[in-house]
Amino acid sequence: MRRYQDIRLSTHFTMLDFMQDRDLYMSGRPIPVAETITEDDIYLGKRLCEELLEPMMTIGGPCSMAAGWCPSSSGHAPYTPHIWGKKGVACDAAFHDWVNQDRSPIKMLEEVIKAGIPFERLITYAGSEYMCIAWKETPRYALYENMRIPGQVKPAYMQHTKTMGRPDSLPQTLMHRPDWRRGPNETIYHTRRSLRPQHVRLSRYFTLLDFCRTEIGMEIGECWVLPIEASKQAYYGRMFGEIIDPVVAEMGRVSVTQGVVPPGLARRMGKDAELFTWISGPAQLRFLLPLGANWERALDIISAHDHLLGVDATDHPSGAVEITVSTNPFQVRTLYSGGYPYGYFDGEIPDYIPARARMKLGR
Repeated sequence: MRRYQDIRLSTHFTMLDFMQDRDLYMSGRPIPVAETITEDDIYLGKRLCEELLEPMMTIGGPCSMAAGWCPSSSGHAPYTPHIWGKKGVACDAAFHDWVNQDRSPIKMLEEVIKAGIPFERLITYAGSEYMCIAWKETPRYALYENMRIPGQVKPAYMQHTKTMGRPDSLPQTLMHRPDWRRGPNETIYHTRRSLRPQHVRLSRYFTLLDFCRTEIGMEIGECWVLPIEASKQAYYGRMFGEIIDPVVAEMGRVSVTQGVVPPGLARRMGKDAELFTWISGPAQLRFLLPLGANWERALDIISAHDHLLGVDATDHPSGAVEITVSTNPFQVRTLYSGGYPYGYFDGEIPDYIPARARMKLGR
């Protein structure tokens, strides 16, 4: 049976990477791949990845995905390109090597403009590492910034494109905002003033949403994404992040194919289901290397970790190699990424980290 992870879109992306829209995982609707994704969707996804996301990663490094493909506009503005159709194709992404050096997303878009990368629209979100990225056959070059204003809920909205469809009307310089990150206990305005799993950074290259991957939930219409309060599973995510971050740093973005699942959904998985609940004991993770990556080198990097139970490599229908990593629980070396913990401004520990973990950090 064909799966979302089997549909290859580009070197670093499969269709599964784009099935994490909140409108999907909270809907309760089954989305079996055979009845959901069309050849037009695959074509649009390939154009988005090959012509926009892959070039942008050469500037900002490996990225995490949030909103991608969705079947309706209920969670977005009307006529959204997130539906993937005549209005274009869109996703939300955060580029880790860029933001982990405390560089604002709007300054990355300055580099996108200088590189001459065509785009339909680019939108930054106030207080967030994520930006909305859209591709269309005939691009408008629409560039919007939602600027965080400390102490104010609603951000300042700025349109930077003077004439739509004219790349020469784009600004060559965009201002860096030193306080662009959200502060402690501050929500994200553009996710309905809430925090979501993509805002929970677990390691240098991974968020909680990155690890919430299982196709069983999509097939039967049961939520496969954990809430941000899932501290036990998040800690396991930090462990796996520590193990495979070095692989991403050397080889580029990877695609998780089987990560953590809610306990109720794990009961439907059969053999080895407990390995993916990430609550206690040994745990397992599966992910795809980029196309053409040296899988033997990846195994060497992972095997150097002290607490590994096992690691294996197998060929995958997507054309890449799938790596399976198993580990026992261990003390994560660091809860930080790039000098700033989990996407916060001014070095504060995030409000969603449990009190016990705060004590370990001396805060």
